[in-house]
Amino acid sequence: MRGAPIAAAGRIVSGRLVEFAGNTATIQTGNGQTRVVRVTPQTRLPLRRPRPGDAVLVLGQPARDGVFNARAIALSRQRVNTVPRT
Repeated sequence: MRGAPIAAAGRIVSGRLVEFAGNTATIQTGNGQTRVVRVTPQTRLPLRRPRPGDAVLVLGQPARDGVFNARAIALSRQRVNTVPRT
């Protein structure tokens, strides 16, 4: 059906970028899980390549091997796991 909502469960990974090497990114999610993300030449990346410590949002699809295949990676303006200033 055209225009039907798509279930987002399992299609989004967000968190803090731990490492970005070659075609693999490692993300630590807000609940402490570590997810491995596969980046391909078709993956859309922001103009500034994400660096360790950046908050990122990854859109894609989980693969059977447990790796998350990224269609797009975006930098998030939201800080992840930071202590508020007082």
